[in-house]
Amino acid sequence: MKRQSIAAVILGLLGSGCSTLVSKVFPLDDLPVPSGPHAVGTQFFEWVDEAREEPFTEDPSDKRRLSGQIWYPAEASDDSLRQPYLDHPERRLDMISYQSGLPRFMVAHMQRVQTNSMLNAPCYGRRKSGRLVLFSHGLSGMKNQNTIQAELLASHGIIVISVDHAYDAYLTIFADGTVADYRSSDTENRTGDAFWAFRLPQLKTRVADLVSSLMKSPAVVLRRVACGPILQPTTSACLAIPSAAPQR
Repeated sequence: MKRQSIAAVILGLLGSGCSTLVSKVFPLDDLPVPSGPHAVGTQFFEWVDEAREEPFTEDPSDKRRLSGQIWYPAEASDDSLRQPYLDHPERRLDMISYQSGLPRFMVAHMQRVQTNSMLNAPCYGRRKSGRLVLFSHGLSGMKNQNTIQAELLASHGIIVISVDHAYDAYLTIFADGTVADYRSSDTENRTGDAFWAFRLPQLKTRVADLVSSLMKSPAVVLRRVACGPILQPTTSACLAIPSAAPQR
């Protein structure tokens, strides 16, 4: 009888999504404070690239729609402006649970993780120019997956721009609430020439996403936070870090 009572308590905790207990066993701390001399600001942006068709949908009138984030060196600002690591957690946690193979209650405390990025914080000074890094996530990744590195770079004066590669990202959530789900799985496990015939068009779409974000986001976002111009695109860097569990 005692065993049944204990089992009932355990099942009750698990069934209720008791993330408080789980967070003690599997802690997820706030992101580490970056080592640079500057505070970190961030902004979000999205746009429709009218010059490009959407290759992942069947509607020929669909244009490529993108959502991105930018990190930049900022003036110290109100700490209450710090952003959570996970936006829209009520919509993302199910997919994170699915990808990780863990029950939702075991990842639910991820929604409490805080970054060091302050939303819309004023840019640090009025710089003549700044260095720029473009970040491209891996298959089924997301634009903010490497926020630790983005904040580190921004704290040392480097602007970082990242974009969700819609339908390559595990879930893109746009400002109006619509979503682009993950549609890049190679369900046929292709090899050789067939693999590259399948993947290369997707890689070209990613490159075009980065070019589009470079042309659109600095002019729109950095102007709002009073940053100076960035270096010319020919001198910017591209940082591509794959997902922790790359998929074919």
